[in-house]
Amino acid sequence: MSNQGTKSLAFAIADWLQGKETASFDSSKREQAAKLICEAFDVDTSDATQRATYAKGSPGLSAIFDVFLKAQKKMAPTEEAKPAAQPETKNVSEADQAKAEELKNEGNKFMSAKDYGAALNAYTKAIELNGASPVFYSNRAAAYSQIGQHEEAIADAKKASEIDPKFGKAYSRLGHALFASGKYEEALAAYEKGYEVDPSNKLMKSGIDACKAKVAEAPKDGAVASAGSRGTDAQPNLGGGAGMGGGGMPDLSSLLNNPMLSSMAQQMMQNGGLEQLMNNPMLRQMAEQFGGNGGQMPDINALMNNPQLRHADIGLIGLAVMGQNLILNMNDKGYKVAAYNRTTSKVDHFLANEAKGTNVVGAHSIQEFVSLLKRPRKIILLVKAGPAVDDFIQQLIPYLEKGDIIIDGGNSHFPDSERRTKELEAKGFLFVGSGVSGGEEGARHGPSLMPGGSAAAWPEIKEIFQKTAAQSDGEPCCDWVGDGGAGHYVKMVHNGIEYGDMQLIAEAYSILKIGLGLDEQEISDIFAEWNKGVLDSFLIEITRDVLAYKDTDGKPMVPKILDSAGQKGTGKWTAMNALDLGQPVTLIAEAVFARCLSSLKGERERASKILGGPKIKKFEGDKKQFIKDLEQALYASKIVSYAQGFMLMREAAKEYNWRLNNPSIALMWRGGCIIRSVFLKDITSAFRKNPDLENLLFDDFFKNAIQTAEDGWRRVVAQAVLWGIPTPATSSALAFYDGYRSEVVSANLLQAQRDYFGAHTFRVLPGQENDHLPLNQDVHINWTGRGGNVSASTYSA
Repeated sequence: MSNQGTKSLAFAIADWLQGKETASFDSSKREQAAKLICEAFDVDTSDATQRATYAKGSPGLSAIFDVFLKAQKKMAPTEEAKPAAQPETKNVSEADQAKAEELKNEGNKFMSAKDYGAALNAYTKAIELNGASPVFYSNRAAAYSQIGQHEEAIADAKKASEIDPKFGKAYSRLGHALFASGKYEEALAAYEKGYEVDPSNKLMKSGIDACKAKVAEAPKDGAVASAGSRGTDAQPNLGGGAGMGGGGMPDLSSLLNNPMLSSMAQQMMQNGGLEQLMNNPMLRQMAEQFGGNGGQMPDINALMNNPQLRHADIGLIGLAVMGQNLILNMNDKGYKVAAYNRTTSKVDHFLANEAKGTNVVGAHSIQEFVSLLKRPRKIILLVKAGPAVDDFIQQLIPYLEKGDIIIDGGNSHFPDSERRTKELEAKGFLFVGSGVSGGEEGARHGPSLMPGGSAAAWPEIKEIFQKTAAQSDGEPCCDWVGDGGAGHYVKMVHNGIEYGDMQLIAEAYSILKIGLGLDEQEISDIFAEWNKGVLDSFLIEITRDVLAYKDTDGKPMVPKILDSAGQKGTGKWTAMNALDLGQPVTLIAEAVFARCLSSLKGERERASKILGGPKIKKFEGDKKQFIKDLEQALYASKIVSYAQGFMLMREAAKEYNWRLNNPSIALMWRGGCIIRSVFLKDITSAFRKNPDLENLLFDDFFKNAIQTAEDGWRRVVAQAVLWGIPTPATSSALAFYDGYRSEVVSANLLQAQRDYFGAHTFRVLPGQENDHLPLNQDVHINWTGRGGNVSASTYSA
């Protein structure tokens, strides 16, 4: 420590002795001590010049120590670690074992709250119920040490080591109690025994070093060192070891690396986990920041304002690219984020590279991760949908408190989110299943977020989510969707519409390339022009780009790609749910089936040589007009796709008892997500104008848009059929439109057929009723005179 640093410390101690904080102690002794310090270090607390020199910016010893305690408390683990193996419990009922465990946990909480008397009481009761647990004795030893009853602590620690000689923590607590009693050689033996049991435990090594230092200092006649060689409350002296600046106040960096501190910290860290404290990157970063100033006292204001001292606002598990980008996005918005990954090397790599220089903090265990979060804890899971989500939830639960929030941001199926919401709410926790759309780029700069689940969670996460989400016309592309699985349901429908949009665009590409004979660059230019009008959207934009992309040989890349499309299942989920709810979401279903057909590459190659079809001739019509027709066909088909999607969500809200906000859903999709487009502004306007809009096609804007596009739409579908170019999505959209606008369809014949072969009954139209055909009743007739007159009740076709 520099000369000025030493004088500053001496000045601070003398000032503290003369201040109000110590007024309750003997004034003459305090004054005498202060005088001796002032004389020894040539300082004068009454000198204004010296005060300006040595005390400027210093908050005083008590404030600094208080900051240390707060930092220590933030780092302290919240749960007692169990030994690797415990002896078999004998003659103790399961009920007593369970009750004893509860009492131990209560004791741990009292220790965290520094209520050592209550902790002792809880541990003692636990021992009375189950005296065969080394953990209970070890914990009580820690409590005894906290109140200075070291002999009792020694007895309990020895008992714990007798019950389980392999329980390392018993030896560390025995060593600490012996050290605090001045029995350094015995303490050394205890730490060495503990090191044999657990050689990976850094606490044992630190204890050994501290004891050896004390043994070396001890008088040759074996006299016990005076109390002055230890700190107050029988703590080891922190000023006499390596790096202690010649007996003066150490700089923070030396303090963290000094083995003597390890022994003292054992008492302060009553629930174990000292290794985490000593190796915690946050403390080490603080040490580097505040310890590199010539050893002088840190500015308390700088210390308190250091963002590393704050608990994290939110945590995220899963450091694939989406997870990393979402963390960096939240960091940019001013939030401190804790990061964890099952493979902890990814955490270190992320902090050292992409997150370098940010306020992101990492953890190497679930327990450490949870301890970094402010309450109520908010934890985002960005892991593979399915069992991995449930697995992480089960790992988190032991460390959570009532009211903490788990958020699943993956592509989970909505029934799973419905189930998880109920299960976690029953345990006192909150669950959010949130759709996250926008890909890697959206996650980094603003995704579309679709949260649903436990409604009580929304006020806690609203600000973070809405600031992190994409913004469209000043509004966040994020709002609360609804209860249970509503968030992931809306994301599922979003993905289904995404399937449909992509298939429609692919069909337009086929028509332009195969029908009109255009090359990729020409088609790219057409998409670029379309992106300036009603089709302005992310998918049209990227289609323009991928069609223009050329390989290293100068040829377009797209024709080189195998024409077999993959899928992750969310489109299939949408189509299946539509069937479950009886909704005609035909376009999305056709988009899914088109991918299925594309995967039959080998069969299609063989079929192309066997099955016949029309020969495509050079287009002799008005090419420019046909391209305009194709633009209108694509636009009209998109309108139908979204109309079907909102029909499905409307029915789902009834079926699952959700209150879905259609204007908000449309707004959420306006920015940040894969299906974002200018077109969605018109959908938002339609539902804001009429929140109870029965069908998007009934809105004047979309009704008129369809009417404008209809002729060109029909010409394109007809020409594609004549060319033999498959357009399942575009054709099904037109078929749906014609079916939906038809007052009468051919289902009357279907019902007659069903009644004929299965006696499934039918109903008659108003005005067609008579004596044997009553109105509003199920009717069955004998169509041939040979069948029976009983209607079916179980068979269905």
